[in-house]
Amino acid sequence: MFKKIIAVSAVAIGLAGCYRWVPGEDVSAEGQPDPDGRVLVHGGLTGPSVSFYADRVVGPTINMSRQRDGTWAGWIHDRAIFLKAVPGHISSSSLTMDIRDLPEGVEMSGLWVNGHEIRNQISMRVTPKELFVRQPFARTQVYLEASGKGPGSYGTGIFGESVELKGAAALPHPPQPQFALAMLGAF
Repeated sequence: MFKKIIAVSAVAIGLAGCYRWVPGEDVSAEGQPDPDGRVLVHGGLTGPSVSFYADRVVGPTINMSRQRDGTWAGWIHDRAIFLKAVPGHISSSSLTMDIRDLPEGVEMSGLWVNGHEIRNQISMRVTPKELFVRQPFARTQVYLEASGKGPGSYGTGIFGESVELKGAAALPHPPQPQFALAMLGAF
């Protein structure tokens, strides 16, 4: 029993040492840095919520980090991904997505190649008036109008189908590729 307690304590101390606080960084009540932006999915859409930072996108179905050379590496929906990101475009052997700023909002389109050359279309658009998502991981096509509860709020509310964009995700032109990856991971 005593050996188990020591082993668990050693693991907890080791994991705590993995987090590095940067002076001046906003820190939440849990001791983690506050995300730059969040995509929160509620109700019948049953999607997870995803947070993004300048160099990381994380949620239950995504964990991507920017590498020193500017590429992004990690996984999306249980698939290892290594992405090259240039302004307006992200690409890998299994995912290509074009990102285009609209006068008010952003539009993302591309393909997800799923083994054996099965191609699935990705089409997402976010403007102050609407949110539209069609992609291989969403159970159904999603179209929500702005809720009137402020910027970044779409749909009927917490008990119905709704999406909330928080922080930088609610900007008319959110940071890319973080926002595109967060949207892909959230549905």
